Amino acid sequence: MRGADEMTNQMSAEQLDDLEAASEAYFSIGLSIVAMKDKQPLTAWQRWQDTPQTLAEFNNQPWLSATGFAIVCGSKTREGLYFNVIDADSSDFNVASVRTTQAEKTPRGGYHFIYHSKTCAKGQKNLDLKVELLGKGNLCIMYPSLGYSKMNDNFPSEVDSAADIFCELVRTLGGTPKRESVNIKKLLQGVEVGARDNSAILVATYYRRQGHSKQETLAKLKEWNECNSEPLDNTVIAQKAESAYSTPEPYKYQFTEDQNEEDAAFPPMPDPIPYESAEKLEQELLDYVKARLDFTYEEEYAVFIAAIKLTWALEKFDSTPYLFFYGPKRSGKTRALKLLEQLCYRGFLALNATRATIYYLVDQYQPTLLLDESEVYTTNDPEAKEIVCLLNSGYQRGGKVMRLEPDEHGKRHLRFWKVFCLKALSGTRYVADTLEDRCIVFKMTKNSYPIQPLDETKAYTLRGKLRAWQKDVLDVSYVSNSTTTTTDEMNETPPLTDARLQELFHPLLRIVNEKRLKSLICLKGKQTQDLWDSEARLSVDAEILEAIKSVLKTGGRFASGTVTDLVNGLKREDERIDPRTIGWTIRRLGFNKAPSIEGKQRSWWWDEQLWVKRARQFGLETQLKLEGGASV
Repeated sequence: MRGADEMTNQMSAEQLDDLEAASEAYFSIGLSIVAMKDKQPLTAWQRWQDTPQTLAEFNNQPWLSATGFAIVCGSKTREGLYFNVIDADSSDFNVASVRTTQAEKTPRGGYHFIYHSKTCAKGQKNLDLKVELLGKGNLCIMYPSLGYSKMNDNFPSEVDSAADIFCELVRTLGGTPKRESVNIKKLLQGVEVGARDNSAILVATYYRRQGHSKQETLAKLKEWNECNSEPLDNTVIAQKAESAYSTPEPYKYQFTEDQNEEDAAFPPMPDPIPYESAEKLEQELLDYVKARLDFTYEEEYAVFIAAIKLTWALEKFDSTPYLFFYGPKRSGKTRALKLLEQLCYRGFLALNATRATIYYLVDQYQPTLLLDESEVYTTNDPEAKEIVCLLNSGYQRGGKVMRLEPDEHGKRHLRFWKVFCLKALSGTRYVADTLEDRCIVFKMTKNSYPIQPLDETKAYTLRGKLRAWQKDVLDVSYVSNSTTTTTDEMNETPPLTDARLQELFHPLLRIVNEKRLKSLICLKGKQTQDLWDSEARLSVDAEILEAIKSVLKTGGRFASGTVTDLVNGLKREDERIDPRTIGWTIRRLGFNKAPSIEGKQRSWWWDEQLWVKRARQFGLETQLKLEGGASV
């Protein structure tokens, strides 16, 4: 693997020897090994999910730069057992709640519990409980990688199903396990290479559950095998039938002949498709979108592409922007939503969907929620108000909406609905101010050039490449959820000072790779900040602050009536602001009531520090002149 005199990294010679011995030991039992530097893979590893790693592939990795190694979860030992890990990402996790097995501790104080499973499990996680099953498509960094330690000297426990072990743990911790529902009707039509081994177990289990004997199941399994793109060897088929009958009870898979909810609600999810680089993938997305959508400005395309990528890695971030497509009829608003539905992770265009449907889908699946004709959400309709609650709370991770829901007996219980996901809206009228503050606005116009129709075949391929990119991103931690502005990330432009704008734009900046896209996103962020500042200077609050500045008295008080006269002085009658509204606004700005001037007019105490702070917030000139010409 290495020449000791050439190895120069942060590990000691003894640690390096341990690392070499451990990685070779795991490789010797048939598992695929990936050299790591911290949490970054040092080589492309996706091919080893379905194809066993060769000795040359193992040795030819850049081990000289490695500080550790990972095992490809879902890869098989020579005994035909799948490598799976339960990852508990909490230092106060109750270790006794997990079945005894090989256990290791992570640098952040979490735990890895390693199992050898008779069936291949997909990765799944429970964010609320901070536990995850690392299955096919995941990497698990192992001791003695830098920062990792052993908790015991056990070997991995052999289990029938790592997925069942994970579900059992979730129940023990007080959660509700989400068991995968297998569409047996679709499965019996045959599968591609890479899915055959696990599918054979599923098919054999299905026939066992139907009451067939082992020999009858073996015969049916051989018939099914001929439907696969490349049939498995008959000896493998016999092993799968034997495994399906090796336990007292059948494996606890859930079978259905109908589409499951996820398949029915969202565009088909392809298997991962290799992509050349993140930058090339961004260009492919840009080419596809530009041919089918006519935005006015280049920065709008950059935000659109970044938002698509963000949906595939949203669990890395604590906030997300909403996109709002605003414009007249036939200006491409609905087309923009349909493009997002094609390319985003779990895109869901909610046409005629009820409040209950939307709440359920967002809570269960964290989709990309796409809402057309947003005008309906400005009405007093109770259903519309329920959706607005979801929108107002759902741009930050952890956002919830509380509702009292009846059970089957009619008894009402408090239910917390999770509402965090990226959302996009379209409409011919602006949404409410509280919702607009969560949106990046696209002002849509009619096409200036012929556009191509949507192409589901090309979109399907792009989703496959995005899925492969998603696995790369989620398996390492190079995407940060920090919202701190840095000069490099803002491309040497002035930083965004508004906290809300930081929440909206920093996830987009961090998710794209191509420098030009970053620059364009920075430009859109600065334009939005300038627009918000300009609108603030023209707001009623700013008008009132300017009026207060003009009527200051050296005695330290000012009257509501005088401020009202100045604010309304040049306005038409239908534009004038009600005196009560002006009084409420002065109070909301933070000024305190004072004794009435001349016993008649309501008045307020002057507060220089408060006024200057509010003036800065609204972009006003902060130098003051009191009556008599004295400067403040």
